[in-house]
Amino acid sequence: MSDKYTFPLACFLLIELLLLLFPCESTARPEFSALQNSPCWKCHVNPLGGGERNATGFFAGKNLGLESTTEYLNAKFKDFGDFDPMIADKIQLGADVRVLWDYLVYHNNDLPENLKQGENSTFQFMQGQFYLDAQVLPVFQAVGGYDVANNTYEAYGLFDHLPAGIYAKIGRFILPFGLRLDDHTVYTRSAMGFGPLSQDTGIEAGIRPGPFFLTAALTNGSLGNNSPDRTGHYYSVTGQTGVRFWKMGLGLSGFHNNIESLVNNTYGAWATFGFWKIALLGEFDYQEQETQIEPTATAVTPAASPKVRLRPGSAAFTEAEIELIRGLLAQLRYTHWDPNWEKAETFEDQTMAGLLFYPIPYFSTTLQYKFNRRPADQDRNASEVTALAHFYF
Repeated sequence: MSDKYTFPLACFLLIELLLLLFPCESTARPEFSALQNSPCWKCHVNPLGGGERNATGFFAGKNLGLESTTEYLNAKFKDFGDFDPMIADKIQLGADVRVLWDYLVYHNNDLPENLKQGENSTFQFMQGQFYLDAQVLPVFQAVGGYDVANNTYEAYGLFDHLPAGIYAKIGRFILPFGLRLDDHTVYTRSAMGFGPLSQDTGIEAGIRPGPFFLTAALTNGSLGNNSPDRTGHYYSVTGQTGVRFWKMGLGLSGFHNNIESLVNNTYGAWATFGFWKIALLGEFDYQEQETQIEPTATAVTPAASPKVRLRPGSAAFTEAEIELIRGLLAQLRYTHWDPNWEKAETFEDQTMAGLLFYPIPYFSTTLQYKFNRRPADQDRNASEVTALAHFYF
């Protein structure tokens, strides 16, 4: 195996070994419900996590603030904590609003002045997602979510609370692949095609007997395209299975997408574990893209049969978080992406260290330092400081 794959795979396997040796209770956070070693559907309307929170998730988010702050606000305001997202009987609202400040400094100072990229800083409206959920029947919900920051949406009907944890949803939704992280800079999400803007239209169904789950989705394969969905021979099939036991979680994912001359096959493995006040998680994804190349015909030579070009690639991440005190967590992460294994030094990676802080209920702020590295284009190597404000309920 090439050296450029050794480090990310070693990081992932090291975390797997540590977690097998030291399994314990993990830090409870609604953003990463998998780290709690409890099913995602305990806190989210979506059976595989992410998006709108249910009553349990709302209660968990309400109790994430610093203990001293919460006690002070409870004493000062009699109605503190009385907020209820239920706007009517069986109708619930939800929201995720994220605003990012980003400061980027490129490292190469040897370039001529006219080519230097220098420093960049900006505010970005990362997410403005608002949810509406109607419990039409005990086993049926109508769920909708619109992101005003990115002009994207999810909307589906959900049949749930059936025997053996059977569920089905029909509509437009994020595909059930891998760990659904909210940070799109982690390469296993956007680089693999499963980022926050990759909603697809179709049907998803699954079963969750005890600690196991198995789910599959058949969708049209447009992956975030808001234009009319069925244009050409598009389709995708996504599947995921997993189990939680002994305070650990293990899962496998698969994805096949056919878009006329392009075939995309992606396979992934993920894990979440915890011990003491430390939460660990990781994922490794392998992707093959098959492209048909049509040979050019001439007046003398007819066109030959189409050739198939296969491009293998991968993405991975490992992350550790430790709860310093209630409402304050330290973060460490490494994420790696190689879009083409056949070429040397095509990979990119990012190393991150940060703090996640919940000063009051329904609000968090994250301060992170990231080092972005591109060996094939060292002019793009950069240090990045980000500050993220997240409002949610």
